[in-house]
Amino acid sequence: MADLDEKSLASPQVEHAIPLVPGEVLRLDGTIVNASGHAQEVERNFNLWSIISMGIVTTGSWCVAGGTITVAFYNGGPPGVLYEFIVVTFFYGFVAASIAELASAIPSSAGVYHWASVTAGEYSRVVSFFAGWWNLAAFLFGAASSAAIQGQIIVSMWSLYHPAYSFQRWHVFIVHITQTWVCAAIILYGNRVMPLLSRAALYFLLAGVFISIVVCATMPHTTEKGYASNAFVWKDYVNSTGWSSNGFVFLAGMLNGAFANGTPDVISHLAEEVPDPTRNLPKAIAAQLFGGFVTTFLYLIAILYSINDLEAVSNATVPFPLTEIYRQTTGSPGGSLGLLFLVFVPVMFTGVGTLMTGGMCSELQSESP
Repeated sequence: MADLDEKSLASPQVEHAIPLVPGEVLRLDGTIVNASGHAQEVERNFNLWSIISMGIVTTGSWCVAGGTITVAFYNGGPPGVLYEFIVVTFFYGFVAASIAELASAIPSSAGVYHWASVTAGEYSRVVSFFAGWWNLAAFLFGAASSAAIQGQIIVSMWSLYHPAYSFQRWHVFIVHITQTWVCAAIILYGNRVMPLLSRAALYFLLAGVFISIVVCATMPHTTEKGYASNAFVWKDYVNSTGWSSNGFVFLAGMLNGAFANGTPDVISHLAEEVPDPTRNLPKAIAAQLFGGFVTTFLYLIAILYSINDLEAVSNATVPFPLTEIYRQTTGSPGGSLGLLFLVFVPVMFTGVGTLMTGGMCSELQSESP
């Protein structure tokens, strides 16, 4: 009883020192229990704006869509790129709505595997196990692909001013490894400034897409190379895959849009680092999906109208496809280099975000049901 009285007397002091947020409970021993039912272990460094920034930057939709656009060209050409992106975003809206509902009801950095453990009934352990490991693998592969894109951009930027350069795949791999360590170091040593970095990255990403759209919309007129036709962008559906079914090709082409805008759960893994997650997470998820769709769709329209030689884009010898598109748009290596830099910085922070989210998913080992 004496111990209980001492803890009871001490708890108001802890509550005064550590203000609670909605959904948190202060135990008599001073431990803060968050809305997921677990002890609050990390500081809540993020607010609503910074969590939205992290979601949009981690997805990096317009950068990723542009960086993989040549793959999408085989599945319908430019019209396939646009219409497949619209359809896949529409269906991902239902996924995002479901995740937002779960994140609001059960906010947890565990995300998918925690929700599976609660909703799967007698099969909760099995379903939770596979959901958790698949989710972790998805973000680890996402981090790897982000680092690979960074490698492709840097190698392509180098090639712009070195015409005699002979591209080798291992060059991209070296940069891939280097950039992975750079992103990891940012997380390890810059955790306290991550909200500031995410907001700065968001401003850079939005400025980058705006500048890219303006340049791609104006430079073909300035250089007198002209624009692609409306039929090229909106009507001429071309199946270059070798498959006879255009329906199947359309569905396969949706993978590019899914890769660009298909991470609606990323913010949910930061549930324990944002105040009032039951309200803020659904808002952030909606903002992430809507913001990613609008910026990417406008960007895709701009770069598709700026292409004057699709065959040269598809057969480019440099690893990053936007290099040739930007060269055709601006008519100069310098213009292409500047626009590639606007892609590289957001993609680097995409790598930071995917590694950070993957780290949250790795709590599977200590928090599994």
